[in-house]
Amino acid sequence: MAEDIFLRCSEETKQKYLSYPDLKREYQTTLGGDMEYVVIDLETTGFDPERDRIIEVAALRAEGPNAVERLSTLIDPGCDIPLHITGLTGIDDAMVAGKPTIDEFFARLAEFLGDRVVVAHSRLEEEWLGHLFQDQGYGRFSNPYIDTLDLAITMLPSSKSHRLVDLAGIWGVDTGACHRAGDDVETLFAVFNILLNGLYNAPLPMLRAITDHAPAHPGGFSLLFSRVLQERTGGRQVDLLKLSESVSADGFWESIVPLEGTESPGVVFPAEVKAVFEPGGALASLFDDYEERDEQLHMAEAARAAFEAGEILLVEAGTGTGKSLAYLAPGVMTSKAIELPVAVSTRTLNLQDQLNTKDLPMLERALGERSFRYCVLKGYGNYLCLRKLQNLVSGRRRLAEGQLGIFAMLLNWVTENETGDVSLLNVAHLRRLDELVLANHRECPGNRCRYARQGCCFYRRALFRAKRSHVVVVNHSLLLAGIGVPVTHAVIDEAHTLEDVATEQFTEEVEYSDTRRFLESLYHPLDGSGFLADLVEALEKHLGDDERHRLMHEVEEAQEALEVCIEDLEKLFIALSAFYGRPEPGTQDVRFSVGQMETLEYTRLEGEGEQLEASLDRLMTRLARVREAAEEAVDSEDAEYRLADLDGKGIRAGEIKGSLQVLLHGGGDDKVRWAQVAHPDRMEYQSLRASPIYVGEYLKTALYEPLEAVVMTSATLTVKGSFDFFRSRVGLDVASGMFPETLVLDSSFDFRRQMQILMLHDMPDPNSEGYARELAGVLREAIQASGGGALVLFTNRRLMLKTYELLVDDLRRQGLTLLCQQPGFSRRRLAEEFVEDESASLFGTASFWEGVDARGRTLRLLVVTRIPFESPGRPVFEARSEQVRLEGGSDFMELSLPLAALKLKQGVGRLIRTRQDRGQVLLLDSRIHTKKYGQVLLRSLPEGLRRRVPTSEIAHVVRDFQEHP
Repeated sequence: MAEDIFLRCSEETKQKYLSYPDLKREYQTTLGGDMEYVVIDLETTGFDPERDRIIEVAALRAEGPNAVERLSTLIDPGCDIPLHITGLTGIDDAMVAGKPTIDEFFARLAEFLGDRVVVAHSRLEEEWLGHLFQDQGYGRFSNPYIDTLDLAITMLPSSKSHRLVDLAGIWGVDTGACHRAGDDVETLFAVFNILLNGLYNAPLPMLRAITDHAPAHPGGFSLLFSRVLQERTGGRQVDLLKLSESVSADGFWESIVPLEGTESPGVVFPAEVKAVFEPGGALASLFDDYEERDEQLHMAEAARAAFEAGEILLVEAGTGTGKSLAYLAPGVMTSKAIELPVAVSTRTLNLQDQLNTKDLPMLERALGERSFRYCVLKGYGNYLCLRKLQNLVSGRRRLAEGQLGIFAMLLNWVTENETGDVSLLNVAHLRRLDELVLANHRECPGNRCRYARQGCCFYRRALFRAKRSHVVVVNHSLLLAGIGVPVTHAVIDEAHTLEDVATEQFTEEVEYSDTRRFLESLYHPLDGSGFLADLVEALEKHLGDDERHRLMHEVEEAQEALEVCIEDLEKLFIALSAFYGRPEPGTQDVRFSVGQMETLEYTRLEGEGEQLEASLDRLMTRLARVREAAEEAVDSEDAEYRLADLDGKGIRAGEIKGSLQVLLHGGGDDKVRWAQVAHPDRMEYQSLRASPIYVGEYLKTALYEPLEAVVMTSATLTVKGSFDFFRSRVGLDVASGMFPETLVLDSSFDFRRQMQILMLHDMPDPNSEGYARELAGVLREAIQASGGGALVLFTNRRLMLKTYELLVDDLRRQGLTLLCQQPGFSRRRLAEEFVEDESASLFGTASFWEGVDARGRTLRLLVVTRIPFESPGRPVFEARSEQVRLEGGSDFMELSLPLAALKLKQGVGRLIRTRQDRGQVLLLDSRIHTKKYGQVLLRSLPEGLRRRVPTSEIAHVVRDFQEHP
């Protein structure tokens, strides 16, 4: 378990974390002496205090490391306890019968808490206590509250997990019965004190920085840090934190020898590639049981030839081909021949990690240590900016309690991490500080920045590593935007997602929450904080009286302009919500139709948008005047940085204005305008967007013209054995004048032995009434027969949740775990739990149709509940369907059906991942054999054994296959 948690940690960081239990601290006032605290845990029937009920309470009162008093009881919830909660906690209806209700017990709990600090491992207890205090007539719950999850993230930022059970595991703390309040409180009490050991020994400048930026009305988290600092220093002055001392640049620049190309490129011969894959070759030297795969060698030679000839090559390579090594080997050789990096682009982080931690190291061992160099490169916004973080440390800005936790974590993490890649962090809500601490191209001073010159800038370090690497792994978005490295040859893996990524990349967008966060980062009307206030504070010491007064005047004018912008932004999105009339919860994607855009209501909406445009225009003018006044500051490095930031803010305001013009007045016939709308109370989820209907021209400009050779590959590129559909979607059809080479490679797996495809011919139509109950019945039979191990793929969230509610308790009675993709649940964690438990089954929607790699008996039954047709009401899909019809085609046959076939192929591809895997596919949509188009869908699937069976026999057929390999 510890090795898994520390997967992304250096050995030094791992040992630091493991040492926390042994660290010493002296107690005077810190959570001891005059300050008591209460550790609390609640077990409930769900997450919603309005709807769910408490079934157990446990609390422990402590002074420092000493427990003083305990309080615990089971609670009668006044309702039946769901079986899956009983399975999780062990608490059933009989156990709570006769126990006090929460109304009867609450007075004792409130007295036990008093006004003491409350400690719990999430914000859920705080939400429940807030609800209880109000419900019981005690008013607002106002005790200082310490969330140990936030504290654990601060003290172990590089850890892969911060769950209580995992923290207890690495430190040897007995957990007792998990999800029982009494045992969880004891565990948390021990873990909290270990975390305090680490905090008590944290660097004093870090503690000062956190305390300096605590909110004016601090919560438990900030109070804890200030007390620890006071305890350790006795009030004496502590030096300001200097981040440049936290990041080592020793020898970095000396190691940079960029690849800059050659006028006489070498040639990669077929025999060189063959020598990597043949028996007795480079890869064979790493394995005793190496087996040559003809498909892999065929693909490798095709990729080599495409690189040499400067061609576009499309390769559909079935699972088991070993396609990663098949393009990496010729890619490395080509890079060394032309003396330029080769880019390898992916859609998912999983594949990036696989390439960086498995496939590329394996190839390096095969070809010889240090035979080539490789790295992962991400976009600006993935990297921490030390300059901006130091500005934040040095300034006087007060952070909100939620921001303070992120800030504290980053200050600790920067001492542990060499990459500055924030996407590696296992933490939500990082966007609360993105404007303040993350790099972006608009504000970067480049070589003028001292952190860049010293070799400490995380983004530039990553960029320079990429320039000296033979293989640079990126994602599709960065490849389309330009990776900042001279690249002429590229591989695009997971190429079936290219159209979707290009659509996202070239969509104009104005998000309410993102735009408001940007505006308030400049100036927050509530407390006057923001970039402009920081600018005055930083530069006034470099200005004479007249210049200072002028700067302050221009800043005040800009702040007034910002207030107007924020008001106009609010008005625009209130008008948007009113225009579509969305009173119910949730969000909806809606298209601006021609008819709507001719109404009076749209005219009003457009008027609000034009008012925001005008406000942004005034803001840009005011920011330009601020810059003129700021230029009067004496020449200083800090002033130069602040001006670079100011320029970036002006550019960003201009980009928002430009996007608004496209969104409200049209971006041409090649774009569809639409919006994500929500109830006015959920404004943060609203946005305006304009997306390309056809991405071919965009891809031509971003990929096909600047690159000499491109290899595109995936397991799902063809429909009915043809690349025509994929070519038409990505601008490579005959009309484009480009004629790529194509190659289809069958999987090396024996699907007739390993896979059985079952089609239930008597299932009702999925659009009929009662389908959910019928579906639940079939799934109950199939999952019980397989003993779990089922991945059930849905296309509709409501149907999934309804089916889950119908099944979860029944399966629990059989000792089978059912997991479900629900709001608030981590997709990554769900996938991990599924892989760890062979008896578990998982219900998932869109994101689980691809990217799940569950090998062996973990996944033995894959269920497709409905054909994965695109929702006809999705704005971009709707516009593309219209375009097909305008051109005289059938949008169903030429768009809906091929997309469904590819997605079905992706989903079914989750089942067989190795030659040892064996499993069944259960197709529950009767249209697959009642409609003519069903044959198109079936032809997209592997050639496994296929059977049509009635629902009455499903249990027998599944059990027979599972029990008789």
